[in-house]
This record gives sequence, structure tokens and C-alpha cells, in this order.
Amino acid sequence: MSATRTPADRLRSFVGVLGDRRTYRRVLYLLAAMPLGFLYYLLLTFGFVFGVALAVFVVGVPVLLATLLVARVFADWERRLANALLDTDIPPHDALPSLSEDGVLAAVGALVRSNTTWRSVAFLVVKSLVGFLAWLFVLLAGVGALALLLAPLGGTATVLGWTIDTLPERLLALPLGVLLALTTVHVLVAAADQTGDIATALLGSEE
Repeated sequence: MSATRTPADRLRSFVGVLGDRRTYRRVLYLLAAMPLGFLYYLLLTFGFVFGVALAVFVVGVPVLLATLLVARVFADWERRLANALLDTDIPPHDALPSLSEDGVLAAVGALVRSNTTWRSVAFLVVKSLVGFLAWLFVLLAGVGALALLLAPLGGTATVLGWTIDTLPERLLALPLGVLLALTTVHVLVAAADQTGDIATALLGSEE
């Protein structure tokens, strides 16, 4: 039976997140998810919407196939990124048949039928959502924490509807800012770990 954690142990664990090197890799992973998620959203939206819309003119089919192929490329990049920053151990997926050796039809058929292809698309959709939520959370919590930490320097500040313009309020704002900043880091670390689990489930499966 594990020993009961004391309040002092919980406090050290709560603050100790700043001393863990893995924390900064996970935060970096989520910060990178913001521009990457937007990129994936544009790719999938453009590829599937225009591909389906133009499919009747035949030209849409190559657009759809190119979208699936690029999705696999980006998913492989995401696999490497998760392994590097989240300590996952996701193996590379099997390569598609060679155009020169197996022919166009075999390669296209393998691309469309492959579980890896559709799991790659699914993960990019998830990563797009993660990027948006991470951006929204950092915008609200991160900026709020920074405003609270800077409030003791003077002036009037408004944080989440709270107007800080007196000395007692400025003195209270500092520990609240520290608490919010640490909580923000913990949430980002937990979100990165959850995303790593999703990456392992979607990108680590065999054909």
C-alpha cells in the first residue's frame, strides 16, 4: 500500500512541474499544435471539399488522392514529433506499394483501402481540434495569469472581469497569478499526454 501523500508532498508535486524537463517538451508540443492544427484544417478542408466538389469533373479525384497521401506524410511527421516530445514509442507505418514496381492502380488501391490512411486523417482532425483548444486556453488562462503577475507593478488592470486598482487587490493578484500560471502548465501537460495517447492509438496501429 502506498504512503498517503501529505499536503506538503502535493504542494511539491504541484510546483515541481516547473523543474521537470518533460514539462517543457510537452508545452512545446501543444504550442506547436496551434499552427500545425490550422495547417491540417486548411489541408483537409480544401482537399476534401474541393475534391468532392470537382469529382464530377474527374479532376477532383486526383485532389482527393493527393489529400490522402499528404495526410499520411503529415501523420508520419506527427508520429516523429510525438516520439521526440511526448516520449511515445510509435513505430513507422508500412510503406505504400511502389508506383514503378506495382503500378498506379495497385498504389492507389492500397492508399484508399489502408487503415493507416484513414487513421492518419482522423488524427489530423483531432490535432486540428487540439490546436484550436490549446490556442483558446493559452489565450484565456495564459494572458490572465500574466496580467495577474504584472498587476502589482501598478496601474489599473482588468482580469476576467476583475478590476484591480487598489493595493490589497494588487497584493492578492500576485499569488493568484502564480496559482493560475502553475495550473495552466499542469493542464497543458495533461492535454499533451492525452494527445500522445491518441497518437499512439491512431498512428501506432498496424495495417
